[in-house]
Amino acid sequence: GRPAIVHSGLTEFYLEALQYDALAGAWRVVYGASATLNTDHDLELAAASFGTMPATTEPVFFRLWNGIAEVSAFTNAAAPVELRDGIRLVFDAPAAGNYRSGDYWTFTVRAGEIVNPQVLIDHEPPAGIVYHRVPLAEINWTGRRNTEISGAIEDCRKRFRPLANQKVCCTLLVGDGVSSFGDFNSLEEAAAHLPAAGGELCLLPGLHRTNLTLDARRNVTIHGCERRSFVLPRTETRSQPILRFVDCEGIRVCGLDLVTYDAMAVQVVGRTEGSCRDVRIHDNRMIGRTNVVRVENAAEVAITGNRLHLLDTVEGRATLSIQADDSLIERNTLVLVPFVDTTPEEPEVPDDDPTRDPADPCARPQILYQSPRYVLLYALKVWALAAALLVPRQPYRAIGGIHVRAGSERVRVLENTIVGGGGNGIALGGDLDPAETPSERGPGIRTDLPRGRDTLSAPTRAEAEVRPAVNVTSSGQFLALVQDETGKPLADVDVYLAAESIASDRSDVQGMASIKAAPGAYSLEVSPAYRIVRVSEARDEGVLVNAITVAPRAAAATRGQGFLHEISIARNDISMMGLSGIGFALRNGTSLRAPAVAVPANDPKAALLAYVDAAILNLGLVPLLRATHPVRDLVVRENRIHHNLRNPLTDALREQAQLIGRGGVSLGVAESVVISDNHVYDNGISAVEPVCGIFCGYVNDAEITGNVLAANGAITADYEERRQAGLRGGIYIRFAAALTTQFSSSTGRKPAARVHDNRIDQPAGRALTLFAFGPVSVANNHFNSELTGRFGLLDAMFGAVLVLNLGGIHRWLARTLERFIDTPELLSTTRRRDAFTAGNVDTGFAFVAAPSANAALAGRFGFAERAELVLPGGETIFDDNYVRLGQVNRSLVAQLLACFDDLGYASNTSAVFRGNPFFANAVLLADTVRATASRFREEAGPTLSLWTQALRINTTAHNQADHCIVARQPASTQLPAVVSVPNQVLDAQLCSKLFESQDSIGRFFILVLAANAAELGGTLSNDSFSAAEVATLARTSTAKSMAMVNETQVATNMAYAAEAQRLSVKLGADHPKVQAVRMQADAGVRTTRILATAAEAARIEVPARTEAGASVSGRFVNARGQGLGGYTVELVRANGSRVELVGSTDADGFFVATYDAERTAALSREGELFHRVLDAAGKEALRDKTAIKIQAGSDIQTTLSVPVRIVPKSVVTDGTVIYGSKETTPTPTPT
Repeated sequence: GRPAIVHSGLTEFYLEALQYDALAGAWRVVYGASATLNTDHDLELAAASFGTMPATTEPVFFRLWNGIAEVSAFTNAAAPVELRDGIRLVFDAPAAGNYRSGDYWTFTVRAGEIVNPQVLIDHEPPAGIVYHRVPLAEINWTGRRNTEISGAIEDCRKRFRPLANQKVCCTLLVGDGVSSFGDFNSLEEAAAHLPAAGGELCLLPGLHRTNLTLDARRNVTIHGCERRSFVLPRTETRSQPILRFVDCEGIRVCGLDLVTYDAMAVQVVGRTEGSCRDVRIHDNRMIGRTNVVRVENAAEVAITGNRLHLLDTVEGRATLSIQADDSLIERNTLVLVPFVDTTPEEPEVPDDDPTRDPADPCARPQILYQSPRYVLLYALKVWALAAALLVPRQPYRAIGGIHVRAGSERVRVLENTIVGGGGNGIALGGDLDPAETPSERGPGIRTDLPRGRDTLSAPTRAEAEVRPAVNVTSSGQFLALVQDETGKPLADVDVYLAAESIASDRSDVQGMASIKAAPGAYSLEVSPAYRIVRVSEARDEGVLVNAITVAPRAAAATRGQGFLHEISIARNDISMMGLSGIGFALRNGTSLRAPAVAVPANDPKAALLAYVDAAILNLGLVPLLRATHPVRDLVVRENRIHHNLRNPLTDALREQAQLIGRGGVSLGVAESVVISDNHVYDNGISAVEPVCGIFCGYVNDAEITGNVLAANGAITADYEERRQAGLRGGIYIRFAAALTTQFSSSTGRKPAARVHDNRIDQPAGRALTLFAFGPVSVANNHFNSELTGRFGLLDAMFGAVLVLNLGGIHRWLARTLERFIDTPELLSTTRRRDAFTAGNVDTGFAFVAAPSANAALAGRFGFAERAELVLPGGETIFDDNYVRLGQVNRSLVAQLLACFDDLGYASNTSAVFRGNPFFANAVLLADTVRATASRFREEAGPTLSLWTQALRINTTAHNQADHCIVARQPASTQLPAVVSVPNQVLDAQLCSKLFESQDSIGRFFILVLAANAAELGGTLSNDSFSAAEVATLARTSTAKSMAMVNETQVATNMAYAAEAQRLSVKLGADHPKVQAVRMQADAGVRTTRILATAAEAARIEVPARTEAGASVSGRFVNARGQGLGGYTVELVRANGSRVELVGSTDADGFFVATYDAERTAALSREGELFHRVLDAAGKEALRDKTAIKIQAGSDIQTTLSVPVRIVPKSVVTDGTVIYGSKETTPTPTPT
């Protein structure tokens, strides 16, 4: 370097010597001194100003500076000191930490006449020195110190591909700007540079920060280097999702670690249904706060192979929330790690501790993000947690699990592991997000998501409209004309009155709708295809009538209010949930409250009647239909569901436990359900709180087969003292029906329920509870019930199996009350029993003629024919089951099976191990009974092993029993004799003495019931109920049950009509699914009319026939078959003169008069007489044209019918407008 020094033009230098420091891996300055260039071109060194000259054989190099000065000489900012050539310097004072050895600055100046800027650099940090280290390998040494023997070498050298093939399949590389560098160091910037056709964004290893939103993009893949690409939200936008896809298609996200302590990790959302589609999120690890993954208005979404963790905070909703079609959720692990507050007594005040658990209310996420090392350590800890070891020590605050939201179709949830959360493991329908107020809504999609959800532009129907309020007067009749805005009457519009109960009618060709309801205030609704514009009311001859003006509803989808269709849940492992393994959520703004039934104290008879009413209310499912989203076509198969229902029951949950069961599988409202081959065990903290293995609220066509239900609700020593009231059981079905059909003319085409091949070991409560309306089959099951539950008198009475089936009741009504139900204008032939038919043989069977095709088209059917078209039979089969009642069970009956149709009971084995007092092992009540080839064993005795009671035919034979077998049916020469032999009992003579008559069974029941005197408030006497009272109780209970079923069906029709409307907007009116749902709603309307008629008729007490006297009875109804109360019925001559006052009609339109022999003879002398009906004002409402003749022994029964009252035009024009604005309605043009 001598030539460069000689020709530099300098003679004075400052020399530095540098020596390599192997430990630091860098060259260090070890010596410094001033140097002078002498005439021999040698450097003469002055005394050292720093260090010593190195003396070594290792490489050393020197560098020369043209001078040296103290930094402190250049600190005068007011008068900067010149360095040379006009260059002035100003440094900060050389305080500790301001400067390091090797710091340097560079700047550019120009010589000559080119002007330089006055400030060359200003407030600049040092430009160096920067050291770069390139790792070659990482060596893992062992004691052998030889990697060829043990240990390993990891090659850290990066392969350099050919320049033409640098990115492989990655369109753009994304680094974090610190430890990795790509084409861009920001994911948002890289996404903005993707071509329109899409591409692949590859996140290099490192810590990335992003809140990426892709809007209307196609074919974009975002992937990382697995377990090395760590992504956090940006601090300034941390309340937004890390990744958000709006109206996108062909999106792939994989190989990322996503962590957010404020919002959700990934959000997929469409502005309209299905507008975001073909999205796959797989093989990621994520942590979120509100949700981890949320999908809304999407289709073809696959979420597979991810590990998802939700923070245990009060803001935590479902870990994975989805509303999508044709989607798959498979092989994910969802874990909610419970937060344990170690200092619960301290106030929850947020602080700046960066080491806090992010679920801690005192943690501030913005502070935690500033310490990425702690964030990473927390994430690695929870991702490494073994789900099987998770045991919560306090109730969860977050909900967790998977939420398949309303409106989803064809969603498969397969082979997931779900552990921990305060809600259901898999929740179907309902709302888990907080309710939003209308002021929070806006068109499109909001950018801020304070509740972790998006909104659609279409509001829900409930939010968009205010339902008019109308009144039903003391008459119990709501009459309305339905018309369009031109005043034209509209047919086939459903009108609903909703309060705690619900009633409806469909307008006829004249636009008239007639609804019977209890007096009071109701909200008014119409078919979902219409909206109410105006409601007016007026009095017409003292009768309150209404005019309802409607207009077509705009074709807009309603958000979040649809059914769930075709859902499959299979091979999942679900545990440690606060509620059920598989369950349902309630809709916002709804609640489940059990109707209050006051049970009198110290009055056992009144208490027993109150308990009967409470049992009937179990059939009232309107609150459940309002509070849930129905599921249509559901398969739950091969799941392992265990250790759920961990939440301590609050007062609200205990109140809900009177209406719904929780534990393993809990379904609200569902159609076409298969629950098969599931293992449900150890759910519930203990049996003290109500626990169910499988619960169904309202199901149509349910199949429950091959399940193992065991130890759900562990028995504790204090169970009897602490047990809480509520629904318990192995399988508990509040109502299973075959009512939701497309107007099938074949009864039994679909079952209400099939319960086959299940093994149920229920610690407390019945193994099987099933209320049904339709064919039922229970076969090849193992039922065991150890302890008695606590739910009114039902649990105290029936311990192992309870099956009540109302199906086929229409056949019984047709046989016994046909003449009180059929209206003359609906009959092909008039059916009356009067003096002219008194001599005919009455078999008690209704004649049901096969109607001609023309008659069918004309709708001229009797009740029997019409009911058979829309109502199912109640055929019940109970075969090849093993039933066991445990030693400590206190129920009085092991099995009760009752139905209004045929009951087959064969090849069952029933063992009762409890002691006295005990009433019966099995009680079978039905229209026709076949009880054969069964074995009954009881430790108690004497008792009834089997009691069968039939209305028409009873075959009880080939059974074996420890105690008595009793077979009964009404005594009648018109019925076949009871077949009650051969049966084998151990003491036949004792049985014949104990139960020689029907009254003896009642006396024995009263005796046994005394064991439950505490619940009844006393002991019943043998004469507590007369035969007439028992008949009345049976009649009124049947009528109430039918009314409850009818209300449920009305609410079901309303739901199906709304769903048909929603699907027509989504799929088009001609889509097969839309047509099927609409046909189900239409069929339901016909069903409700039959049910309403049956409920009214069931209350009728038919007068007893006398030989010398006579009776006249019947119903006064409108064309809907609705009884009209408050009318007077007379018998008049042909000229209209009155002969006899029959009486007034009750609320069901029923009237009756009985006559002794003297009065019968007087009426007989009158000859032909006619019915006349007068209203309350004495005005003639009807004079029947069919003559009757009263004679001794006559039992005249008839139905008198009038058209539905027409609302006059004055109501439309002059009535008081109670909703909407009054407008002049044009007179419709006659056609």
